[in-house]
Amino acid sequence: MSKSNRIIDNLSCAEWIEQLQVFGSLESIYRELPFARKLFPNLGDAFAKLSEIKKQAEILQMPDRFNEIFSPYGWIAYESMNLEVIREAINHYEASGIEKAELYLAETYDEETLRFRIKQFNGNSEFRRRIRLVSLAKDDYLAERYHACIPLLLSILDGVVNDVSRHVGFFAESVDMTAWDSIAAHETGLQSIAS
Repeated sequence: MSKSNRIIDNLSCAEWIEQLQVFGSLESIYRELPFARKLFPNLGDAFAKLSEIKKQAEILQMPDRFNEIFSPYGWIAYESMNLEVIREAINHYEASGIEKAELYLAETYDEETLRFRIKQFNGNSEFRRRIRLVSLAKDDYLAERYHACIPLLLSILDGVVNDVSRHVGFFAESVDMTAWDSIAAHETGLQSIAS
């Protein structure tokens, strides 16, 4: 993945990282100038917390790593995906390979998770019209009838994309599944799967 097409380079992430870098530069100046420490003695506490914030900011790199590993297998990161699931999937992949990592990912989509995700569909009219079919696919998935749920979900996906785009389905050669400042609709996400 080239540096220019990473999720972490999305505007919302890039601005946050740039601010962290500015604060890091200010910290260096603060540490080097004794009079700054005398003028602003409490600023040292704020900078002490900065290293913890920088460590937490490493999570911004996880969707890129996830897509790099899993998109060839049909898995992509998305906005509401649990970060712990992303982290654990990457750990399973690095420790045991793709089969164990995919098994872990599949197991995270239990009945409760699927029910919650399906409720989220109610906010979108294109999805809402297909709730009954999505629920049937959920039932088939939980009963391990993958031969039934996979084609159903693929046809639902194609129909939703066609309804949203108003002219082309998910599997069309000309489909553009990218959206500005998105994780799922980043070019390494849905677009890579569509391709």
